[in-house]
Amino acid sequence: MSKKNKREIILLSSTGCPPCNLAEETLKDKISSGDVRLVSISSAEGMKLAKNADRIEVPSIFIKEKGKYKQCELFFDDKVAIAKCGEETIPIKEDE
Repeated sequence: MSKKNKREIILLSSTGCPPCNLAEETLKDKISSGDVRLVSISSAEGMKLAKNADRIEVPSIFIKEKGKYKQCELFFDDKVAIAKCGEETIPIKEDE
């Protein structure tokens, strides 16, 4: 699959947000490896995501696929992270 068609996972986050800090800490290895891209809600891209979102909440997961963004629910603790996108469940980080 080409990079252009690859599914991209985006973590929408904010400074001064304790749940965001925990989500970032949980996903730090995925963020460092490029498997998850961290976007601040105060950035131009973050504002665009928030503007087009069904609901604005941080932290939040967006899936970008084929140039389109889909907002998902994020469920996480200090060991696992899962995105629920409609009927699809996407494991982002699994317990090791």
